[in-house]
Amino acid sequence: MRSHVAVLTAVFLVVGSAGVPLAAGMPGDAVAATDSTLTSAQLTDDEIRMTTTLNRTPDRTGEITATVSFRFSERVTEFTALIPERATVVETDGFSRINGTHYEWDERTDQSSVTFRVGADRLSDDEGPLAEDGRYLFTETEEWALVQIPSIGSRWLQTGDRELDFVRETAVDGPGVAGDRMAFLGPHEIETHTAHGQTFRLVIPEAADLEAGVDDVFDSLSRASDRLRVGDRDSEVLVIAAPTDSVSWGVRGLQVGDSDMWVQDSEELDLATNVWLHEYVHTRQAFRTTDETRWLLEATGTYYGASLALEGGHVEFDRFRRVPDRGEESPQSTAVLSQPDSWENNANYLNQGESPAVHGGRESDTPRHKPRSTLIQGYPL
Repeated sequence: MRSHVAVLTAVFLVVGSAGVPLAAGMPGDAVAATDSTLTSAQLTDDEIRMTTTLNRTPDRTGEITATVSFRFSERVTEFTALIPERATVVETDGFSRINGTHYEWDERTDQSSVTFRVGADRLSDDEGPLAEDGRYLFTETEEWALVQIPSIGSRWLQTGDRELDFVRETAVDGPGVAGDRMAFLGPHEIETHTAHGQTFRLVIPEAADLEAGVDDVFDSLSRASDRLRVGDRDSEVLVIAAPTDSVSWGVRGLQVGDSDMWVQDSEELDLATNVWLHEYVHTRQAFRTTDETRWLLEATGTYYGASLALEGGHVEFDRFRRVPDRGEESPQSTAVLSQPDSWENNANYLNQGESPAVHGGRESDTPRHKPRSTLIQGYPL
């Protein structure tokens, strides 16, 4: 399952000229850190640096604390931070409240910050084939938290013609690890593996009981990294094994941002619906969709995940074949994939329609950010 993360847009206004909006989503490079080991780089005069430090606040289970600190270029003359609506601000340094979500910089404090509490729970209403009986996408227990990193919006005025770079960093106060869009807070171990220009970080919480072997997971992901010839490879992929003992998850796995994903610790590899591979495929998807083409996200994730499971020796052909075959059954077969309202019984997952995967690797006209190419060959349906 791929989640669409709602991120406030950061914009800037250049003094003496018209305002210029940045692209949707938080601009700039993201830098992750583990166990409070983040070392801030030297601030340049052409950047604004935002560091979000996460804390579990164990006395308030169900909430996490985020301290968002800013370092400003001397070219910044005004700055406003947009805090999530559901957050409760508990402390500010160098910021004053304008309204419920807008906090204005005092233009004097060099390292200003806003600290707020925010609920850890995110619930699912997903009904796809990766759905579970539970509801949670992210949550916190008394021992650990698997959370979505809060999204902070911003706008500012600056001098000079060149737009300032906006650099995001995330750190964890205490044991934990942060990616670009999700973080695990609590005791854990990290295993790493590098293959085909990608470094996989597998986070194994102390509370997790990993069903698949670590080496087997890395072998499977490494093979997929090589064989999947669609989309660029991210330099780093964060994979979290989500504990299942005390949480009823709403899905078997979830991918957010560019390359952050979690998979339930009980998930096996020898399945045509291999969740490790399904979520990895999502990390390689970097194409824009419309309402008419949104089905491609899950359809290609399902098909390529099953294809990679076949090629990796996890399943035999007859088990792989059942995946696209299910899309030929009613009511999935009668769905008009360009009309999301017609998707019955997981049609967007199971009915691959005119997917390039199902038709011998034929390329789609769907615009992509990453290069297009063919994938699995030699398995006619």
